[in-house]
Amino acid sequence: MGLSLLVGCNPQLLEGEPVVVESIEPLGGPLAGGTLVTITGSGFKTVEKISFGSDKCTDLNVIDDTSVTCLTPEKNSPVIVNVLVEGKANKTDSLIEGFAYRPAPTITSLSPTAGILAGGQELTINGTGFLEGAIVTIGPVLCSNVIVDSPVKIRCTTLPSLAGQKSVIVGNYDSQNSASAYFTYTAIPQVTTVSPSGGVLSGGTSVTLYGSGFETTSTVYFGGLVCTSFARISSYQATCITPPNLAGGAVDVQALNLDGQSSTTTSAYTYRAAPTITSLDFDGGPLAGGVRVLVTGTGFTPGATMTFGGAACTGVGYISPTLFQCITPSGAAGVVDVTITNSDGQPGTKTSAYTYRATPTVASVSPLLGPIGGGTNITITGTGFIVGATTLVKVGSGLCGSVVVVNSTTITCTTIASSAGLVMVRVTNNDNQYGYKTSAFTFQAPPVISSLSPSSGTQAGGTSVTITGTGFLAGVAATIDGTPCTTVTLNSSTSVTCVTPSSASSGVVDVVVTNTDNQSVAKGGGFTYLLPAELSWVTGFASPTPPEPDDYGQQFDNVTHTYTLKNVGEIETSAVTVSVTGANSTMWQKATDNCTGSVLAANATCTVQVNFLANGATVGAYTAILQATAATGGSKNNVMTGEVIP
Repeated sequence: MGLSLLVGCNPQLLEGEPVVVESIEPLGGPLAGGTLVTITGSGFKTVEKISFGSDKCTDLNVIDDTSVTCLTPEKNSPVIVNVLVEGKANKTDSLIEGFAYRPAPTITSLSPTAGILAGGQELTINGTGFLEGAIVTIGPVLCSNVIVDSPVKIRCTTLPSLAGQKSVIVGNYDSQNSASAYFTYTAIPQVTTVSPSGGVLSGGTSVTLYGSGFETTSTVYFGGLVCTSFARISSYQATCITPPNLAGGAVDVQALNLDGQSSTTTSAYTYRAAPTITSLDFDGGPLAGGVRVLVTGTGFTPGATMTFGGAACTGVGYISPTLFQCITPSGAAGVVDVTITNSDGQPGTKTSAYTYRATPTVASVSPLLGPIGGGTNITITGTGFIVGATTLVKVGSGLCGSVVVVNSTTITCTTIASSAGLVMVRVTNNDNQYGYKTSAFTFQAPPVISSLSPSSGTQAGGTSVTITGTGFLAGVAATIDGTPCTTVTLNSSTSVTCVTPSSASSGVVDVVVTNTDNQSVAKGGGFTYLLPAELSWVTGFASPTPPEPDDYGQQFDNVTHTYTLKNVGEIETSAVTVSVTGANSTMWQKATDNCTGSVLAANATCTVQVNFLANGATVGAYTAILQATAATGGSKNNVMTGEVIP
């Protein structure tokens, strides 16, 4: 029975199916071995050994009759080996030169080493061990369109990526990868700030560019012209020297990378002409400095400096391109240049623009006094006055009006109202320096009249009147009823004597005293003009009153007439004298004479009796004059006529 079984068996089944090797994957691997390879074919159920060249692979694993895996053994040098698959009963098959031991690929250089974020650049990789079908990765992204030109050169096209340095790896189909090389995706360069932000038209200004993406920036343009001496400091900082631009104004700044990426910052830099100084609000000041000066002009920049006569001022302050201020330094007396130098080094100078002046002085004031009501035109002499400048003059506590700086030593002005007293005069120049003189001017109160003695006098004038009061000054004048006194004498500040002028009429009149400062005082009805003493024959001895002239008529005997003499003026007469004069004066004879030697007060009278001596006289007509005379009172005649009859 057993024999029949044995005889009836198929010998091929006992020996196994033949081993047939069709393919191996991968076709190569590293010298270190350990590559998991899969061999496909048939008859693999009895496979017991697989050799790579003379060395046996490890970790043999028969998956099924058509597939087996194992790990390649190590080799000392690159070699292409036969792959031998051995089954039971000496069933074998092999792949001649079926597996290649190769070193891993290497990258020796990249060209370019950087590129734009958008990708699309052709990257050339130089190295060794590149195999057909190799792949290239740049960071996490595959490089597209890989072309293996040779084992030492691969080309591919970059894809878009984020900025930064990326690892470049070449992977062969045998799963060996190169060590990393590095390709940098560069950002678009951005210039955010240029410092300084402006400079001279001639160029040559060293500027610092701040921004980002400067890793491969190669060229910077200012207004389309190349900024020379470009130097990268970091990815966010670079320097260069500006090109000239005589047109001036704000220009765009463009940064260009080696990879062709660029960006433009509009109006990032301004080409400026040199600054100019038009005017200073103070054209001079004290030697000690300290004056805050506001300067107008053009082209001023932040960071500018300012000098007066070469000395730097303090408190420098840029306000705007047309306004600048500073506090003046100290300086020697005289005129100096003023210079503003911008941060770009360009200066602007105004020659002889500022004068260092000593403090003004006040030496004298003329006149020395004036009315409290002001209006006195005074002249101030001294030194250091500024012609054409706004000058303040204070007389006491009030500002003098109509100030005129005649020259550096003379000022005129007009006082304003003030309280009475001796005051200081102070002159302040427009640079705030001042000089003064104490007790320099007196504000005089107007004069006062308290009394006149005598307070009346004749119309003829000539009365010496003493005016008593206060505030009388040298050169004082006086009027009575508007007519100046013929003589005015200042006795003291409280007493003036004037000799009255004549007056056309009598009555009460005003007296006015006027000082040289034009202040005056009036005393209403202060003086009375009186009618002068005047003698008049006004009454007779008997009624009717004898006429003037007096006719005694025809007489044959002595006749006596009484005459009344009256002072019809308002001033007493001097001593009166009554006499009979004329060709026939012997025919008349005074009898009782109450007038001669008397002084007649205003409206007072006296009497004189005169006899016509007709008795025994020769018949005929006779004429004589009864004359009354006084030095004050004048002379009054009365013609007396008479006829002696038989």
